[in-house]
Amino acid sequence: MVWLCHSCGERGGYKKLAELFSIDLAEYNGTRSSTRRSPPPQGDHTEGTALAAADIASSAGVFKPSDLTGRGDDCELWIAKRTAEGKSTEAILGELLLAIETESYDPTDKTRVKASQDLKTVSSVATYKPFPVSVLPQPLRSYIPEVAGALGCDPSMVVVSSLVALAAAVGNKRVVRIKNSWLEPSIQWGCIVAGSGTKKSPAMTEVLAPLRDFERENLKVHQQLVELFEDELQEWNDTAESDRVRKFPNGEPQPPAPCERLVVQDITREAVAMVHEHSPAGLLVARDELGGWIGSFDAYKSGGGDAAFWIQVYGGRPISVDRKGRGGSGEHVFVERGSVSVLGSIQPGSARRALKVDTTREHLQNGLAARILWVMPPRTRRRWTDDDIDDRTRLAWNNALTQLAGLSFDDGTPLELDLDADAKAAFVDHYDDFGERMDNESEEVEAAISKLEGGAARLALTFQLMANSESKTITLPMMEAGIAAARWFADEASRVFTMLTESENETERRVLVEWIERHGGWVTKRKLTRTLSRYYNPKNAQQALDDLGDQELGVWHKRLPGPGGGRPSQDFVLNAFLDNYTEWREKKGES
Repeated sequence: MVWLCHSCGERGGYKKLAELFSIDLAEYNGTRSSTRRSPPPQGDHTEGTALAAADIASSAGVFKPSDLTGRGDDCELWIAKRTAEGKSTEAILGELLLAIETESYDPTDKTRVKASQDLKTVSSVATYKPFPVSVLPQPLRSYIPEVAGALGCDPSMVVVSSLVALAAAVGNKRVVRIKNSWLEPSIQWGCIVAGSGTKKSPAMTEVLAPLRDFERENLKVHQQLVELFEDELQEWNDTAESDRVRKFPNGEPQPPAPCERLVVQDITREAVAMVHEHSPAGLLVARDELGGWIGSFDAYKSGGGDAAFWIQVYGGRPISVDRKGRGGSGEHVFVERGSVSVLGSIQPGSARRALKVDTTREHLQNGLAARILWVMPPRTRRRWTDDDIDDRTRLAWNNALTQLAGLSFDDGTPLELDLDADAKAAFVDHYDDFGERMDNESEEVEAAISKLEGGAARLALTFQLMANSESKTITLPMMEAGIAAARWFADEASRVFTMLTESENETERRVLVEWIERHGGWVTKRKLTRTLSRYYNPKNAQQALDDLGDQELGVWHKRLPGPGGGRPSQDFVLNAFLDNYTEWREKKGES
């Protein structure tokens, strides 16, 4: 913000201003002359000088000290008076700056304003809230921050990966009974929405490692059974028919049943049904790129129903698939209780296309997206860290997963866990709270909240079994943890759906806000033009920041040169960072 003394002539006032602030008039007369505004009528010289100075500063204002006489050379006389008193140029400038600070600064420059005091949030969507890791039971409470710190990823990526992995490890072996007519299975779908280089794949790989090791051991044992069968079959073939009855009283050797699987990648409904038929405890579909899973719903347009198939699977209902064979022959595959958890990641643009946001919005409206635990953390700056995962923490996580994967499931019937009285009361309050919240949400968010009503019980089941795999009931602490997690995922679903369905202008605005957040919460136009290539044109940078101000997402703050001189400037400060900005100004000796 440039200010000028009242009654200064346009050229004279600007010249004196230039002397004080060491402004290069040659630069002004040369490079800036083409953009210089036309001077106003001579009757208002002060405003004319202000307009001229505005070609250097982003804005200009008029300062009118009370001891001016109104003469045209007031500026020179005001400075001469202070010089005669023995004051140095630096002291005069300091006095002038102090007077201007007192008279012309906006109240928001002098008063700390908290973001909660009648200010809009810093983005066109809800501000991202970190997942409340502290509510989780051990070993998750220790495992999640260690993994996130070591990999340099947002903790929510580890959270959703862990919750899906735990649910898949339990699978069909346990369910939670809310009441006789309401059972919730141990099934979770999770998706990380993030761009390349955000460490989403390493987070999933780390979390799923124990399950892959568990399955690797199963495959190794199965391979030994296959080799034993092949040896016996060879011996059978080599044995004379007359001796087979004596050597093989049970008849010809039979191949072992297909290996029971846990983690798979093939996502066609036929493949899932066939593997699930021999893996009654349940499956986990894990894919780095989840767009292929959603895209597969349209792979067989003549048959249709892929989305409906998966929605049925999410509910733990029977799976029935008619598989076409060669030569017109068919095969019917039936699974009494489907249990397939899903985990993967997707980039924001791919998510929009997969969910058909810009066309039919099909998967937002058919309930598919509502069943997914979404996380879409803001991008943060990558920095090297020596943090790592403690061997004991990793071992505790490994033991938790493998213990759940090995839960008894002898007769193929899930064991039902009831809610104790306190847990039931907490769940009823949660159910009523979510019912009230749904009245004020969009259709897509309302659907997600409705799934997270029972989703809190699914999460509580996971936490209860992780704390004690022999549990027969859900206790209050585990239900409270499940409710807290469900509330966070409801907030995140609202945020994600808003971002995925926002307009191009809204996306540009949000991305700029998030960039400013990552750079401390405030920025100058100069810094923006020099850092982000899309704003290299100062006019574009000014318009973008002014737009944020128009949306009441932040405010401009004037900064005057220090005693050492320099040009005045402006900082654009996001609402949530006003306190930080004020403290920073105070530390620099600025009011």
